[in-house]
Amino acid sequence: MKTPTRIDPSARLTFSASRPSPLEYYGAATVLQTEPGRVYLEMPDAYTWAELATGWFYEPSPGDRVLAIGGANGWFVIGVLECGETCRVTLPGSLEVSAPAGSISLRSTEEVTIRGKALRFYARDVELVAQKIWERCDSLVQKVRGALRLDAGTTEHRITGDSAVHAGSIRTTSVGDMKLRGKTINLN
Repeated sequence: MKTPTRIDPSARLTFSASRPSPLEYYGAATVLQTEPGRVYLEMPDAYTWAELATGWFYEPSPGDRVLAIGGANGWFVIGVLECGETCRVTLPGSLEVSAPAGSISLRSTEEVTIRGKALRFYARDVELVAQKIWERCDSLVQKVRGALRLDAGTTEHRITGDSAVHAGSIRTTSVGDMKLRGKTINLN
């Protein structure tokens, strides 16, 4: 097997359809630089530009380890061995992940971030288990057709504006003292 020579990074790939060239290299390479549709690779004894042939969803980054193949008629990246710091998958349209006969699990030793204009969950049951939950929003509307139940050790509500409760009837029970504080308390 012939070892590829060093190639000028500014050179463009050229192809000859007259006859196939012998394969000069098939193996691991490291991405050093990226451009749309191609990457600059470091191989054991050479550097070269290579076209991406991995599919339209892989977005290369410097530091990625890829599977490269090439010869006189061109160099190509045909697989991804290991992503560097971040592995990016870019899709030109919508994405649907389906497991019709099983479940889907996302795992991370760090955080999982989801960003979008809207986030919707459709499920028969939703269970959220966490040590701490922080919710921040401009407004929150909850609509419950059945019962809304809160089981907690203690609760505290801090409301800077007005607070109103509208109900058919209200029952408040305390096993200890009940205190109402206010500038005026109207019971009518």
